[in-house]
Formats: sequence, structure tokens, C-alpha cells
Amino acid sequence: MKNCIFCNQKEQQLVFKIKTYSFPWKIQKCPFCKAYELYPTPTEKQFNEVYNTGYYGKGKTKFNPLIEFFVDIFRGMRASRAVKGIQKNAKILDVGCGSGSFLNFLKKKYSFELTGLEIEGDAALRAKDNNKGFTLLTGFLKTTDFKAPFDLITMYHVFEHLLTPHEDLEHIKKIINPNGKLVISIPNIDSWQASIFKDKWFHLDVPRHLIFFKPKDFKKMMQSKNFEINNERYISWEQNPYGYIQSCLNCLSKKHNFLYDFLKTNVKNSYKKRDLFRLGLHILFTGITLPLFLVLDILESIFKKSATVEYTFIYRPKND
Repeated sequence: MKNCIFCNQKEQQLVFKIKTYSFPWKIQKCPFCKAYELYPTPTEKQFNEVYNTGYYGKGKTKFNPLIEFFVDIFRGMRASRAVKGIQKNAKILDVGCGSGSFLNFLKKKYSFELTGLEIEGDAALRAKDNNKGFTLLTGFLKTTDFKAPFDLITMYHVFEHLLTPHEDLEHIKKIINPNGKLVISIPNIDSWQASIFKDKWFHLDVPRHLIFFKPKDFKKMMQSKNFEINNERYISWEQNPYGYIQSCLNCLSKKHNFLYDFLKTNVKNSYKKRDLFRLGLHILFTGITLPLFLVLDILESIFKKSATVEYTFIYRPKND
């Protein structure tokens, strides 16, 4: 049994086994830091297999044009929330910048000094091709040499992918200005979706997602690192309704995340007739259930049981 990926303690407790994959993955909980973790940690070979073109999609965007249109709308809304109260010419870092679309949106509307960080691979190459005026760095957070401290750091669905989350948070403390903002969005292991679907939950995303926290434990951990909670947002029409749709389909279909894979810009001519029939049923299910899951997202957010959470923290370093 491995040590906790976050606090390095032993005595991990089994939560549930993941039956949707032939490999014996499990979700375990650390009794010390309260983190939920994927066990065992994927090998380098397994990482290379899951972070490939099939994951990122081919072409200039990750999703097909129609989906990308709606994603762009949500990116703009996220950007407006993130930069609220940020002064002009502020320095902003987007960790896990993907294609760079979020930074390109900021470049178009504001006069910030923008930096994006992405690991080497397909996403970084796409960001390089799409770059409209930000500094692109490739590598891992804790080993990257940044030129200046930042006024705002964003991590949209990146934290759960980190191999060294504790060390990465400590590095963030070194590169963020006092009273700077840190925006982090993560899956909520305490959500209704996680409780209902377990190993078929879309946001579990085995084996790319390595670590999860319940909101109360995550906020407590961040507070211990001098990050004061400024805002938390549970409603997300970008993430949560589709999480329900794909999780339901994962229960009904033998092919895991079949619709999601189709929506990415991959080659479609490899699909057989029965796959196209299955795809039609999945799209029909989406159209029928989407209004219900949009309303359910509102209800979940009231009870703080949504599938994802967006946190805004303010860094308040203590004077030694």
C-alpha cells in the first residue's frame, strides 16, 4: 500500500473498487489529510497512454466546432469572474492552460500580462499554434522557473491531475503576491453524482484524476496554507449537467465515455454502424434529459452537492 499522495502518511482506507476498467484501480481515503486518492498511482507508461491525442482531440480545438462554441461562452464567463477586482496590467498565470483559449480571451479584452503553463505534448503544441499574445511555458508547476510573482493564478480542473499536489501548492505560495487571488476548480467527491455513480461517475476520470477532497476538507487544508476562502461556486452549467448525462450513459452503455469521446475532434470514420446507432441513442438521451439536469444543477448548488466546485482564495501570508 502506497503512502498518501498529499501528506505522505500510510494507513490508506479502501472506499470502493473501480470495476469499469480491467486494471484493478481503487479509490482510497487518507485518514490524516482526508484526501481521496486513486490507487495505485499510474506508471509513466500508463500516463503516456491516457494523455494522448485521443484525450486532447485532433485539430485546432479539443471539441467539435458546435461544442467549442458553447465552451467559449463558458470560458468568457469564467474569465470575467476570475479577473473581478484585479488591477490593470496585473500578472496572471493559467496553470494547465490547454489550448490557450482562456488566455486568448483575456488578451482580447484586457491589458494583463499573461502566462500559460502546460506540460509538453499535444495540448502545448495546440497552445503554441493558437497563441494570440501570452507567454507559453512548458513543464511541471513545481519545477518551472517563473520570472515574476503573479496577482492571479488560475487552475481550472488541474489540481486533481497533479502527481505532487502538496509540493505544487507550496510552489504557488512562492510565485503569488500577498493578497493575490488563486482560483481552483475541482471535482467534488462529496457530490450527489459521485455518491450515485461511483466508478461510473464521469468526473472520476480514471486514471487521469489522482486526488479528490470534500469541500470542507479542501477549504480547511487551503486555510492551513494561508489561503483565505473568498468565494465558492457550486453551480456550473459547463460541467455538472453533462456530468450527469455521461454518468447515466456509462451505466447504460458498455462503452465508457462513448459520447464524450465522439464530441472531441477525433477521426470519425472508424465508427461502425452499431456505434453510429448507439451514438444516435446517446444524443437523443442528451436532448431529452438536459433540461432536467440543468434544473438539478441549481438544486445541487443550493445544498453544495454539485459535481464540481470553483473556489476563489486570497493569499494571506503570515508575518513570521
